[in-house]
Amino acid sequence: MLRWKPWWSVLTVLLMLWGGVPAHAASGDSPPCPLLPTTTLTAWPEVRTASCSPPTTVTAGVVHQSARWSTSEGPLQANVLTVDLSNPNVRVGVAEAHDHLLQGPETLSAMADRTGAVAGINGDDFAITGSGKPVGMVAIDGSLWQSPLSGIAVLGVTASGKMVIAPESFSGTVMAEQSSYPLGAVNRLKAWPSTAVTLFTPALGAPVTFSSPATVAFLVPDPTQAGRYTVSLVEPRLSQLETLHTHAVLAAPMSSPASQWMQAHLHPGDPVQIQERLDPGPSLVSAIGGGPIILQDGHWVNLPSTIAAKAAPDALNPLTAVGVDQSGTKAFFVVFDGRQPALSVGATYRQAAEYLKSLGAYSAMLFDGGGSSEMVVRQPGDQQVTVVNSPSDGKERPVANGLFVYSTHQTPGMVNQLVVNHDQPVTLLQGTAVPISAYLLDQWDNPLSDLITFAVAPPDLATPRGHQLIAGKPGSGRLWAEVTNTPFPAETWIPLQVVSHLAALSLTPPVTTLSPGQSVTFSVYGIAEDGSHVPLPASAITWHLQPSALGTITPSGVFTAGSGVGWATISASAGGATAVARVAVGTVSAVVDLLTDPAHPWVLHAVGASGQLTLDTAQPPDPTAKGSLALQYQIASGPGVKQLVLYPKDTVDQISASPAGWGPEAVSAWVYGDGSGLWMAAAFVDGAGHSLVLYPTYVTFTGWHQVEIPIPPGTPLPLQLQYLDFLVINPAQPLQGTLELGPLEALYPPPPPNTG
Repeated sequence: MLRWKPWWSVLTVLLMLWGGVPAHAASGDSPPCPLLPTTTLTAWPEVRTASCSPPTTVTAGVVHQSARWSTSEGPLQANVLTVDLSNPNVRVGVAEAHDHLLQGPETLSAMADRTGAVAGINGDDFAITGSGKPVGMVAIDGSLWQSPLSGIAVLGVTASGKMVIAPESFSGTVMAEQSSYPLGAVNRLKAWPSTAVTLFTPALGAPVTFSSPATVAFLVPDPTQAGRYTVSLVEPRLSQLETLHTHAVLAAPMSSPASQWMQAHLHPGDPVQIQERLDPGPSLVSAIGGGPIILQDGHWVNLPSTIAAKAAPDALNPLTAVGVDQSGTKAFFVVFDGRQPALSVGATYRQAAEYLKSLGAYSAMLFDGGGSSEMVVRQPGDQQVTVVNSPSDGKERPVANGLFVYSTHQTPGMVNQLVVNHDQPVTLLQGTAVPISAYLLDQWDNPLSDLITFAVAPPDLATPRGHQLIAGKPGSGRLWAEVTNTPFPAETWIPLQVVSHLAALSLTPPVTTLSPGQSVTFSVYGIAEDGSHVPLPASAITWHLQPSALGTITPSGVFTAGSGVGWATISASAGGATAVARVAVGTVSAVVDLLTDPAHPWVLHAVGASGQLTLDTAQPPDPTAKGSLALQYQIASGPGVKQLVLYPKDTVDQISASPAGWGPEAVSAWVYGDGSGLWMAAAFVDGAGHSLVLYPTYVTFTGWHQVEIPIPPGTPLPLQLQYLDFLVINPAQPLQGTLELGPLEALYPPPPPNTG
């Protein structure tokens, strides 16, 4: 319990150390664990286990939780933000990378910290290899930065704070000299209709080159009235527009009707009125593009018209999605991790839609996915955000914009919570120095940056040094925290115990498998005689590795696999206790299909493409190979999924457990790539009869490459290989080339030493 200290109280250290009661965090209202209601989610795979983290209040009205499932398709992890838009402390807004449309992408955490957000997710698709400009609509603080594309999904926040999801259309009017003309777009570089003018603003942040010379009118905005301008200059023939800082610009292609209207009605000194209209959302204060819409009126929908070309909707991928309840006052931000077989395989569009509906969403849409999928959250007591999901790139990918949550209370409020060690007792091992978390929150659960001091009773139990405790004499007592430099000083305490030895150690993961060069970080904590957890600094742990030829272990517990094959035994010792973990290094292989056996032929089924399969003498770097299978193909351009599906004609290849009882970690295929960028897929049926479609790579490489198709841990055996697929979505131009395929092999952990 937090204890208030009146300004007149004078406490000696001795009195402070032996009074008071333990602290407990205020629980408040929190949503239930977002576990999967398997009876209603028909598109989900079989769920074997489910768990979630405790709910954490980010700021008043915003709660974060993570959820994990073990499914028949593999592990799945999601992070969920529940946002109460009716809470006056909550504001949802949009931030653009570097605060401009054309200054390149920026990491989500940088945008959040720069704008003071408490949480956020990545936003719209963008030109990842070019300007970094977002695809869809952008509106920030009531100003339209980029007009929407017709039919593309938009998430908007109204002036009343409600959230809406719908495609938006734009129209506008330019009025001058008692004449008017249609406004076709705002800051759209490729929107260049001859029957409308385009408005460019300083939101661009960089020079632009017109696709053809243009008539350009420079406008000075009226600071007293939005939409009103004065013409300062008219240029009849301009090919490039320099960076705009204070002026806006109207432009139209030369010799077009729009250009003719501009030259007839816009002159230096003339007043101009510009009206912008959105339909159906004229009152949107903030807006961000994305899509597709996946939930409409409480039902799953597949609306390809609400987004430009994206990944196959039935593929498992990292996804970012937002759902809104029917009232528009409660939102759910969800990020599914993916492309990480040991952690999370990802979700399909329909799986995401059904999950959001189970949380209470009535409408929902996706944002940019894949390596862009990310969620940042400010942890209790922190001033800045932390990445809470696991981006598939292994790090933050700079993106075009983000959808963020803000606290409307920027000025710190009254002290409400003083939290030490998450309100949990602490047990330390004698002689160790361990950091102790402590933070101060106001009545809106926002952090306060006041100085927290510590004291210990009895004093010889531990010595505070900043936010670190140095454990001294074994025994029991209390750790006190005190804040005095606020208008409402406060104090609290938690039980403190120091032990001379440990009853046991916990070492995780206990068993893992690594390929040469891969690493795993082991987590270690002590267990006292009474069962309490004991944090251990790296300096207190001694590591041993056998055999040493299989890898290396650092003092901080990072094991890196060497080039050998076998089982490594890793032990950690501290406080008189030892724990052991085992790592399978490398793999052993078993041939599934050579692909070149005339008695076991493969055939080709092409969709939107044509090709032929032939046996070839090209030899992959594999001792089991007897030539390869050549796939010559031609793929037509145009919308839709174009596929080259290869499957065994007469028999079904089966993959069982190894003699030691291990399931396969992966199925490998030797592929001679042509750099075409085709997307490779492999389809299986597992031992429980479930379909398993995996997407291991894009063929961006040339030459022989051993493609590994990771099999989700716990997949029921035997596996039946159905087909291999090389596909492309909406190719802009025809593709042709040749791929060579070598043996398919199942990769297993090496047999344990006692099995030979």
